[in-house]
Amino acid sequence: MHCPRRCPGLRPFYSRGSSVKFVLALTYSGAFLLTAGVGTIIIEVKPLSALSTDDDALMRIASPRFAGSAHKHASLRVFISAFLRLQHVRLPMFLLRHSLVLLITLLASCQPLRPYAPIVTSKPVNFVTLTGGQRVHVERYGHRGPAVLLIHGFCASSYCFRHLAPELARDHRVFAIDLNGFGYTERPRDPAAYDLDGQARLVNETTQKLGLTRVNFVGHSFGAVVALRAAELEPRRCDRLVLACPASSVGLPALLRFTPTRYLLYPFVRMQLSSPQAFRAAASTAFYQPGLPTLEDSEVFRNQLLVEGFPDAYHGFGRAIDPEPGKQLPAGENLRKPILVIAGRHDRVIPLGNVRSTTRHLHHPQLVILENSGHGAMEEEPRAMARYIRRFIDR
Repeated sequence: MHCPRRCPGLRPFYSRGSSVKFVLALTYSGAFLLTAGVGTIIIEVKPLSALSTDDDALMRIASPRFAGSAHKHASLRVFISAFLRLQHVRLPMFLLRHSLVLLITLLASCQPLRPYAPIVTSKPVNFVTLTGGQRVHVERYGHRGPAVLLIHGFCASSYCFRHLAPELARDHRVFAIDLNGFGYTERPRDPAAYDLDGQARLVNETTQKLGLTRVNFVGHSFGAVVALRAAELEPRRCDRLVLACPASSVGLPALLRFTPTRYLLYPFVRMQLSSPQAFRAAASTAFYQPGLPTLEDSEVFRNQLLVEGFPDAYHGFGRAIDPEPGKQLPAGENLRKPILVIAGRHDRVIPLGNVRSTTRHLHHPQLVILENSGHGAMEEEPRAMARYIRRFIDR
């Protein structure tokens, strides 16, 4: 079976030996459209009160051969329980039965989530425990000089600073944090932890636990916005701000902002993240230089997403991120901090024009453009970026 040449968008989901997954993806897409269309347009809105919320009972309704599978896959238990709690439509039993069979089959074929406890025990010195008990992953570099906190962007982690951090650590104490939902930071269940204020509070409390009374924030993309908000919440803690390729707006696609479709799309998202080729193809759009990211680096980012608690992060972002697409992020007009803005000349994710527009309200920002970078400037030109940051911080 070959992926149709006229459907290049499907190629990342297809690889040799995965014909079954390819067919299931197409079948599931059709079932999803049918279910969503029938459920939201034709069928009278009414709770699914007739069904039990017990996982095994639902498994028997969906298909006897899947009974008991929920106990083997934590993601199946989370998804099935959430599916029942939707309570938004009354569907014909045949649609419910076959849709659930397809959804469960897709989830069962996805890469399993990594347990969180072994991650913590493998590198205990790299974790900070917050007041509520949450464990936050922080990489540390250098032993002297001003403190610098590196904050990554969406779907990334502290790993993206693996080249930049050592450059800065020659004369600075460098800390790279994993935000809520990413890297090896423990995934909270509270959706509020995933919105902008929740991420900013995570940053500020972590810096406090690290004993940093004064710190320079370096944020990339979404992390730049988090850095800006953290500085607004606790201006005395922040010394200077570096905003690299700062995001210009926040918002999720309409299908993910709508609760029922977000639950139904969860297996499809998991299936995409289970494909190394699909993930690398998507990540490559952030880079200008060819060959980036390497498959090895792409696999690090992908596996850091597939950690226990991923369903909480997925649905947490869906509920916490403002439902209005394109909502402007904090402008920072009231911040009277020195600010350096770094942009990639060839950034296709946040084009240079968007960067200029986003930062025009800041208080006298300095703009530096890296000529051989896209959105992943800290991985494409780490030495040049470190040189500009060091010069800015050490004034």
